[in-house]
Amino acid sequence: MVKMQNSELILSCDGIDESKNDIFRPIHYLGSKLRVLEQIDGIISNLASTGDHVVDLFSGSGTVSNFLSNKYSVTGNDIQEYSRVINSALLCSRVGMLEAERFLTSCTNSYFHDLSEKCINPLINLERSAIKESFDGDNHLLCNVIESGSIMASDAIEGSPLFEALNVVKNRLNSAQVLHSNQFIATKYFGGVYFSYKQAVDFDVIAYEISLLKNTPKDIYMAALLSTVSEVVNSVGKHFAQPIRPRYKDGRPKNNLAKSVSKDRDIDVMSTYRKFLYKYVESSKRKYPNYATKLDFKNALEESENVKVVYADPPYTRDHYSRFYHVLETLALQDSPDISTTNIKGEVKYSRGIYRENRHQSPFCIRSKAPSAFEELFYLTKNSGASLVLSYSPFSSESKAHPRVMDIDTINNLGKKYFSNIECISAGELRHSKLNHSSKHLNASDEAELFFIFK
Repeated sequence: MVKMQNSELILSCDGIDESKNDIFRPIHYLGSKLRVLEQIDGIISNLASTGDHVVDLFSGSGTVSNFLSNKYSVTGNDIQEYSRVINSALLCSRVGMLEAERFLTSCTNSYFHDLSEKCINPLINLERSAIKESFDGDNHLLCNVIESGSIMASDAIEGSPLFEALNVVKNRLNSAQVLHSNQFIATKYFGGVYFSYKQAVDFDVIAYEISLLKNTPKDIYMAALLSTVSEVVNSVGKHFAQPIRPRYKDGRPKNNLAKSVSKDRDIDVMSTYRKFLYKYVESSKRKYPNYATKLDFKNALEESENVKVVYADPPYTRDHYSRFYHVLETLALQDSPDISTTNIKGEVKYSRGIYRENRHQSPFCIRSKAPSAFEELFYLTKNSGASLVLSYSPFSSESKAHPRVMDIDTINNLGKKYFSNIECISAGELRHSKLNHSSKHLNASDEAELFFIFK
């Protein structure tokens, strides 16, 4: 039996010095490996030589792939488009600083500013009034904007100021023939709820200018946009599992609502975008050929050639990661998805998080499917001739944390069927940050991260 203590939720990125060792956090990410990059590199260096091919199978935000690409030829793979875009920007795409400057100028001078001003201004002005009223002590309108401000998924009360402004904007978008197009995606779906309407419009301006690019890599520009979206979002933990709740359970608006909303909604999108775009441009120089793929883990393993090491960090809890990044996925795809619904006391409503219909559901998050998924992971890696480094965040059955779908011993026993040499290494005492209020923090073990090495 493998006996290790356990942990809960995500590795904190707070306090990370991104100026060292090419560390770069593209987005706020659950389970980010920023704090253990050197440990991962140290493990892989005992399995592979400089320039060898390493596959980061569930690459997520791309931090591991990016870090390893300093020494290896890396394939960053993930099933989500936003991840492919970020990996492509970090690993494969190259854009010069002059090109980046030209693009920023095109965003500043975009005709889309005029179109957005004609269409969206009633909601921008309404939100500004709502925040002012909230600072003056009346939170009613601001609560409504946060709870019901989505143009595509609003349940605003008929006759209310928000309802009237939404109708005016919908009519203007319809007249401009963009209400049902793949333009104004950020504004139509997520404005007012996750971002200010002004911020959402700026996202859409940038996305529009990206769509006009020809004969140049688009992924760096889109990745910088996704990083900006993650940086400015007004939500708990800077993720997209759900918008903030502006009221207490008894219906009263929360204290200091305007202040907590403004700290994110006052962030300037264009200056933040400029910062991230420069960061991607500076990071886009690599010694070895790299690849960014968007494949199911099985297809990625079957299609990869001459792989020396597979690094795998699959999800382990019942929480599907796609719920935390659905906004990034929609903006990366620039499509107009149907919104999922929920049944509340017999009434069908749009999901509060404005989730995409048919989001990816990982088999590693489903108790009935996880064993066979791990079995396929072991079989296909062994069949490729590669070693496998598997990240695992333990869990204590005595705690109230979300249980892991697969426990350590089950994973270990499955691995023994395919690999004769198995090691387990601890990353040491790492503290975990939580997404909820500090009063609700669950106890976390100091044994925060384990690495299984199968060879």
